[in-house]
Amino acid sequence: PLLDEEVELAKGPLTRRGLKILVQDVERLMSIYKYMFQSIKEHPQNEVEIMPYLTRTILAVLKLLRKKVRPLKLLRFLMMLFGCVKHSKSGLFYCSMLQILPYLVDSLVEYASSVKLREAREQACEACLCIPMQLTTLLPYIHKIRYPLRNALESQNLGLIILALKTLDLWVEQLRVEFIGPLLLGMPDGINIVPLLHELLKSLDDMPNISEKERKYLPNIAALNLRLLGKLGGLNRRS
Repeated sequence: PLLDEEVELAKGPLTRRGLKILVQDVERLMSIYKYMFQSIKEHPQNEVEIMPYLTRTILAVLKLLRKKVRPLKLLRFLMMLFGCVKHSKSGLFYCSMLQILPYLVDSLVEYASSVKLREAREQACEACLCIPMQLTTLLPYIHKIRYPLRNALESQNLGLIILALKTLDLWVEQLRVEFIGPLLLGMPDGINIVPLLHELLKSLDDMPNISEKERKYLPNIAALNLRLLGKLGGLNRRS
């Protein structure tokens, strides 16, 4: 069971004391939340108890990211929270997330576009692409999320590139041509994904810092890239 102090920490991260502890001991808070989410398996009623704390904690993390405070640890913590929500079996956490979704998207996209530290920028782009909501729910925000998707395709992080390609493939497969075509093919503000995919395809063999284990995935990445280029070519002809 959690100590009273730990329960209070999980309940009130937006307080001054809670923010201070979040900065100083984020690993401990991660352990607390992992324990809380794991408890739902045996005690489903705990989900109702945890739900209000989740959004407050996410807001606290976003607040600290705006202040550029310990971004790498906070972004890992945020991704852990996203993973917990994604694997939740009920819709309570999704309903809770809906309330803060506009602010969440704006904050993460803004941070991903402004942070200078490469690793923090990559983690922020990953968080933008992993927001644990259904694609239909994210539709009003895709015109913003495509910017971190573009940055992910331009990165040297193989895992992030794979995530961006899979996200793009999902968009192209599930969204209407009239909606997704203009967003990805250079209208209205000049973002054209096709040249990025061509450049990525050319650069796969020359990527630095790729281990032999990672290198074996390059043919699959190239195949997905080519398949996307074919699909986007079809969009261009139809839009």
